[in-house]
Amino acid sequence: MPSAIAYTEVAKAWKDPSYIVEEKHTGSRVFISFTTKGIEFIREDEVHEDPMIYPELIGCVFDAVEKEDGGRVIVDVVRYKGQDTTSLPWVGRRKIIQTLTNLLPPRFTVSPFTSKNKEGFYLKIVSSGGDGAVLKKAESTYQSGISDDWISVPRRPIVEVVCYGFGEPFKTYRGVKRDEWPYWETEDGEKIKTDGGAPEAVKATPVTKAYFYSLIDSMKLGRVKYLGKKEDLPDVVIPTEWVWGVTEKGYVYGIEPAGTCRLMSDEVQKMASYRREDYLLKVMEVEGRLTKNGQVYHARFVRLKPERTLDDIIEEGDFI
Repeated sequence: MPSAIAYTEVAKAWKDPSYIVEEKHTGSRVFISFTTKGIEFIREDEVHEDPMIYPELIGCVFDAVEKEDGGRVIVDVVRYKGQDTTSLPWVGRRKIIQTLTNLLPPRFTVSPFTSKNKEGFYLKIVSSGGDGAVLKKAESTYQSGISDDWISVPRRPIVEVVCYGFGEPFKTYRGVKRDEWPYWETEDGEKIKTDGGAPEAVKATPVTKAYFYSLIDSMKLGRVKYLGKKEDLPDVVIPTEWVWGVTEKGYVYGIEPAGTCRLMSDEVQKMASYRREDYLLKVMEVEGRLTKNGQVYHARFVRLKPERTLDDIIEEGDFI
């Protein structure tokens, strides 16, 4: 069972190569045992038997989730050919499951996972209506209770917002192991990348990777507010902290700050840094924790919405 864990630890786990990410499934937990007499579905309060015999699977017991539509999703294996597998690492148990996939009964599937582009895998799940994901250490043993090696990342609301600006990166690197840090800047402003540690024969300061490559630190998120028509502009009262403007169709709008987005793929960070016009004042979707006053915390970029404009939002009365 995944543990509850601080959000900062989740952010670290995304980039930690010792973790894989697996799709999270909502349903009833069930252990499925294949025996010489058929299949046993072992739930918390009952055991259901099916007389169908699968000779190649006899002696296997799977940890699974039973979906509302009756489908069963295999998430782990606890016995294989009668032998306990719980002491094996996750990667070893998954290999066993993969060898058995084509032998499973109809309506049985195996929970998908990946060790590459883990955040992209997660975002694809939630953007298509999935339940979220679980980060698991590839070397972790099976745990029937709470495990610090498994981190649940549930689906959070997808929110439509507008990017109204960008946060610039911190300049000075203040982390540990400076003798291994490769990004430096001299007093004259020259940026030098080393194999690790300060450059020789020149005085330099360690700088952050984002600063070194002129990347943004974050995108500033806001909610569109309709303020009137262009001809009403002299009488429009606009809060000083709001960005405002006039749309192509002549609507006066303001953007009320609603948070920042720091969680994005390297590709999106580069695109937003070097082609800011493609993101500035554009409608986008982010995933995050939505507060009662409309703020979005821990926002993660999902996608741009080129099909939506500020005029669309105003004309539909859908003031985000």
